[in-house]
Amino acid sequence: VSLFATRNITVDFTQPQASEPSLPADNAAVANPVDLSWNQVSDAFNDSLFIATDSLFVNVIQKKLTDKSNYSFTGSSGNSYFWRLKTSDQAGNWSSYSQTFKFKVK
Repeated sequence: VSLFATRNITVDFTQPQASEPSLPADNAAVANPVDLSWNQVSDAFNDSLFIATDSLFVNVIQKKLTDKSNYSFTGSSGNSYFWRLKTSDQAGNWSSYSQTFKFKVK
């Protein structure tokens, strides 16, 4: 009889896929408030939403961590905005950035 027990531990380092922006359509012109929505991947635990005034996301004006798949945003009339997502799974792994969508507030 052994006094020692063996245990197996599994550590998940697998990067999830990013949720994908869906609405408004890329390059759409929309009125305030802008309802952003996205298709969450099946293993999504949370999504980080990033909204910026430039395509390189140097000037991020909104960052929101959410377990929902939509967000209402009010922008300045006549301005264009860019948005993208990063997705985390229950193990705390983060995806790469999603595709970037652009919209203009009427």
